[in-house]
Amino acid sequence: MVTKALGLPEVTETSLFAEYFGSTLAIEFGIDAPRAVLVDLSPELLAASEAQLAAWRVQPRAGRAVGLEQRRGLLPLDRFTPIKTDIEIAEAARIYAYDLITQNPDRRTDNPNCGSYGGRLVAYDFEMAFSFLYAIPGTGGEPWEVARLPFVANHIFRGRLSRSLHRQELDGAQFVMRSPDWMKTA
Repeated sequence: MVTKALGLPEVTETSLFAEYFGSTLAIEFGIDAPRAVLVDLSPELLAASEAQLAAWRVQPRAGRAVGLEQRRGLLPLDRFTPIKTDIEIAEAARIYAYDLITQNPDRRTDNPNCGSYGGRLVAYDFEMAFSFLYAIPGTGGEPWEVARLPFVANHIFRGRLSRSLHRQELDGAQFVMRSPDWMKTA
């Protein structure tokens, strides 16, 4: 597990919530993402790890944290990695739509937070998802008008999907993101 905890750089209670819930919800939507679990960092564990933490120059605080499944062999994408197959295009479209729905501005061309593992695209780092919790300057519209949000233009898959979908359709059908079963309550 990769663990994110309070006391680490850029980690807040809100980002821990977004990391846990963002990854869990992405999996529910059929996106390959690391499984997230809640972790309780005890003072005893931190004391036993003191030398290693000092070497890494980090000081996590005891208490609730989020652990994320580590994928050894994950190959990070960059802005030049081609997305070619129909499966990759469908996965990229699902990740793109999910990031728009959750208003995640952190899957950009300069910071992809996405990789390839076992022939599939894997989305990771959800700590900035649900950015509607923050004031988003310069949106020029209502929060649900996600296409007007400034981060959309820099999304890692926007240009790739635009080029791919102009050349072909996804199995001749439109892209649809289905709600997880637990959201279908009356």
